[in-house]
Amino acid sequence: MRIKNKNRIRVIGKLIRIYREEKRHNTQNEYTLLRFCDGICTINTLKRIESGECSRSDEVYDELLAKLKLRFDYFPEVDTAVEMMMEPLYEAIEYFDLEGIGRICDKILNLLERVRNYVYYSELYNIFKNLRQYYIDDLTISTGIALRYESLLGIMPPIYSIILKFLIMTRKSIDALDDPNIYNTAIKKLEMINEKCLFLQFFVLKYYITTNQYISLMQLLNKLEMIFLSKENYIRLIDLYNYYFMLYTVIEHGLRDEYIQKVDNIAKSEKIPNYKLSEIYSNIASNLIFEKNYKRALEFFEKMLRYKEVPHITEIIYMASCQSHLELPIDIPDLTPDLLAEYSIVLQYTGIDFAMTALFTVIFVEQWLHTVNHLPAYIAAFAILISIVVFGFDNFLLPALLLLVIFLLIFEKNVERRKEERS
Repeated sequence: MRIKNKNRIRVIGKLIRIYREEKRHNTQNEYTLLRFCDGICTINTLKRIESGECSRSDEVYDELLAKLKLRFDYFPEVDTAVEMMMEPLYEAIEYFDLEGIGRICDKILNLLERVRNYVYYSELYNIFKNLRQYYIDDLTISTGIALRYESLLGIMPPIYSIILKFLIMTRKSIDALDDPNIYNTAIKKLEMINEKCLFLQFFVLKYYITTNQYISLMQLLNKLEMIFLSKENYIRLIDLYNYYFMLYTVIEHGLRDEYIQKVDNIAKSEKIPNYKLSEIYSNIASNLIFEKNYKRALEFFEKMLRYKEVPHITEIIYMASCQSHLELPIDIPDLTPDLLAEYSIVLQYTGIDFAMTALFTVIFVEQWLHTVNHLPAYIAAFAILISIVVFGFDNFLLPALLLLVIFLLIFEKNVERRKEERS
């Protein structure tokens, strides 16, 4: 055989099974076992190949892969070059070095570009492309790709398992917004708790805090803090201190100020990217809002604004809410057309129009049925109507949201006063 590496042959055989089954599930009947191997080999031979056994004939692989529009070959020099860059890539990820991540991914993708039409290398190309997109373009893989990568975990060489697990968990974090069990199940299925890679441990931290495993959370936080301090990895340290803050928010309020101070000290003394500092301060402020500590929440939103030119729409709403509760003038960042064009607020969710329409409907009905005072419902209906008239049905969503917030802030105190009178 022209490919002497038997491990690679086994990997290719298992990949053939994945590709064939994916197409078969898409109702392409020519990819059943019987029809796929017709004229090439027997069904039993195909089964053995797909289970990882090595066929003695290159032609069998050539013909099977041709049906998948892929080619069959082995490029050891490419493998070696990519593998040599894995350690510096993982180090760049550990230190959240976006420039380094982008540079290394670009080098790897350039190497893989000329062989991306060959089986196995096509998978590597997509893996590193998805990794680059996540860090540089802020794009997360789809649920379908995450499932594909789960199937690759036991097939691709172990050196790539860290990237695969990382990409899978970024997707699971989003899917868990609809069902938290998705995330918890993935943590167990991927054996993340036993994963030694440091930056993968942040997924475990999230798992512990969402499942109220505070002792395990504390132990892992203490362990990681010692490691990151010894490595002087300050960007990861402030992520840890954010988790400490959330932990002590639950178990001991008095201790969390220590970690807020640690974040402030790092922000003053170390070169931390603005987006990371704004993210941390926004998280702290959001937690304080849920405690109705509006004065302090507003202080941290103001810190956030030092590092973020245009906040997210939810942050603007939170800031306005704090100012309203504190009886302060509503003073939120001005979203001018020029700023929006330069720092656009992007909602990357399929079916957002339907979802938000449904949300409006549910809130309206719930408010009408379960409250005596229907003023908020009237305000919502009025805001939607005005926005549709002024901006049109295709563009009413964001103006309606902003108009609704303004109206509710104006009438909030009056509504609360009436509720108190009734009680």
